[in-house]
Amino acid sequence: MKPILKRMIKIYKPKGVDWLGFQTSKKNPYSYHHILKKVYGDYSDTDPNYKLNNGAILSDQGQRYIHSFEETDLRKYNELNNLLLELNRTRKPPTEEHWQKVKKIKNEKG
Repeated sequence: MKPILKRMIKIYKPKGVDWLGFQTSKKNPYSYHHILKKVYGDYSDTDPNYKLNNGAILSDQGQRYIHSFEETDLRKYNELNNLLLELNRTRKPPTEEHWQKVKKIKNEKG
């Protein structure tokens, strides 16, 4: 596991669920999600906390889920990433409000 992911897990205490609500397991472990894709640049030289500020705790299934919209529903992809960024900025575990927003976005028709 990447050190940044370990650090985020200590901060956010996800309790076996990623930030999109997917249960983790040995077959579906936590992974680090770049909110702003790494292909657009790595700004760690300008922000020493860039990896922490640009990260989300997703599972492998959560990663597949969010990236499934990248080509097919860019609006939903961006909404989910904005929600992840919003949670990241709190430096606190997900709240009931976060889970309601996740559910709303996941249930939206494309």
